[in-house]
Amino acid sequence: MKKSNKLFFLLFYNPQILFILTYKEIFMQLHDEINQFIRECKSIMISSLNLNNQTICSYTPIIKNKNDFYIYISEIAEHFEGVNYNNKNIEIMFIEDEKDCISIFARKRLKFRVESVEITRDNQLFEQVLNTYENEDNKEIIQVIKNMQDFHLFQLILKNGRYVKGFGKAYEINEGTINLINSKGHKYSR
Repeated sequence: MKKSNKLFFLLFYNPQILFILTYKEIFMQLHDEINQFIRECKSIMISSLNLNNQTICSYTPIIKNKNDFYIYISEIAEHFEGVNYNNKNIEIMFIEDEKDCISIFARKRLKFRVESVEITRDNQLFEQVLNTYENEDNKEIIQVIKNMQDFHLFQLILKNGRYVKGFGKAYEINEGTINLINSKGHKYSR
């Protein structure tokens, strides 16, 4: 009986402590869930603007090296112009496979605004990143395209983002914080 009295005392006199602990646990759970989701994705959707300010949406394999993200794309790729010349106006999205989702209307997805920075071939990081990627079951293809001069390596610098894990479960990601998006909810007709 004393334990429940202590809990009541904590709730009654210190409700903020309980909320902070609960929020911290939820934040850590979401953080781990997001990182696991990223690890599972081998490619991303990428949206950018070409030189004529036209929107280009495509996909590309994603290279993860430590805590950084890279793409290795050809000048022939439709999204190359946007990534190279309009490098501050890009969005990427990790998205759950259709066959794995509970509902097609609520696929798990994570998107970020990013800035791209080219890593030139004379930079040590170029070899390091491609070697890391080559060791992840991509050896044959990387050995072929590694020396193709029309391919460029870009680091994607993450800005703000949004993680949606289902109906009513959307979170804003900004400077390392994750916040539930407060909304008025959906409107229904009668």
